Amino acid sequence: MDKRKLTATLASLAVGIALSVSNASAAVGPFEGTAGYLQGDPAPGKLIPYYLADSATATIIGIENTLGNDGPDGAEIDVPVGPTTVHIAGGDVRVHVHIFDKRSNETINFLKCYSPFDFGYIVLQKGAVTAAQNDDLDFPTGPNATRRNKSQVVVTSVAEGYVSIRAERVYATSNGTCGSENQFAISADIPDVYDLLPFDHHPLSWPLATWAIAQNISTGFFATEIPTVTARVDLGGGEVHGGIGAFGLIPAGNEVIARYDANTFNLSVSYIFAWFTENANSTDGFLDCEDELEISTPIPLPDEVNVLILSGSSTISTTSALAGALGVCTDPAVAQYRGVLRFTMPETGFIWSHITQENAHFRMNFLGYNLQNNGFIDCADGVDDFGGSADDLCGD
Repeated sequence: MDKRKLTATLASLAVGIALSVSNASAAVGPFEGTAGYLQGDPAPGKLIPYYLADSATATIIGIENTLGNDGPDGAEIDVPVGPTTVHIAGGDVRVHVHIFDKRSNETINFLKCYSPFDFGYIVLQKGAVTAAQNDDLDFPTGPNATRRNKSQVVVTSVAEGYVSIRAERVYATSNGTCGSENQFAISADIPDVYDLLPFDHHPLSWPLATWAIAQNISTGFFATEIPTVTARVDLGGGEVHGGIGAFGLIPAGNEVIARYDANTFNLSVSYIFAWFTENANSTDGFLDCEDELEISTPIPLPDEVNVLILSGSSTISTTSALAGALGVCTDPAVAQYRGVLRFTMPETGFIWSHITQENAHFRMNFLGYNLQNNGFIDCADGVDDFGGSADDLCGD
């Protein structure tokens, strides 16, 4: 084909493409942008990727039973019980809480019960349970239940770690007893398969919503949000994994950024939190400083729960491995105090930043960004939405 014919053919093809994409019935190809990770989605498994419980701070976790999405009158759902399907007009959910240290050693686990659209709390603290806390836990919520059915104050000597929460079983009661008042109450497990059905809108796919804060109980009286995310949480053991259903986690191998500010003029201090499904994930990355200055740096990530510090305050030290790179950016001759920490996820996990200014009088949170597609979402609906991002992630 000569050049003139080739040019004419390409021009005709271009016109055809333009006409076809303007047609409302045209086929839609794979999504070519970046699919990050979901936030604010009820699910069977939730991860609180960090807690702090020391002499100055307690962590408070809120839990809501959203099963059935029908409010406190109860859920009306069909659930599998053995080889048959039964209708449950109830919706109490038994929830398993597991508390781990920052290297994934379990310190305690316990069960709680939540009636439909019932709110409970878990407090992690170093100090003893107070009389006021006991009074609140003993408050009656019905003929057969108190707030202890759904809430607990945990006294722990482990200052840092993470928490997994898993909805395990749904009951044909709706009074926060999880069937304990009636041994014949119908109940059904919430198995792993319901981690996989977020787009089918089955009620068992979204029974839990969670929130968390680190609350100062000393002199500052501040509260800082801890993001909570959807993950795969094993029934019984509470271990946390990636995979289909882990829509709040970022897959291993994806590039991410976390915002930081280390301005010396307002004493900015940035804490970058990184949670991973495994220990020992130290890697290399970059500080991309605010005026296009990029400095390579080692990034120490020895634990499942890691806290990296980039400080513009003389009283708080920068994480030693990051100090050299930050020093180049914040040198007065350069004066680049803000930017992002960029690296490739060495393991599936989650990142976010907490920044304080003016001796921690100002506090703010920033979610980390996932710069590549989240294959855990791609696997869920059986469609290659994001152009191969689910390769090797979906399993069988």
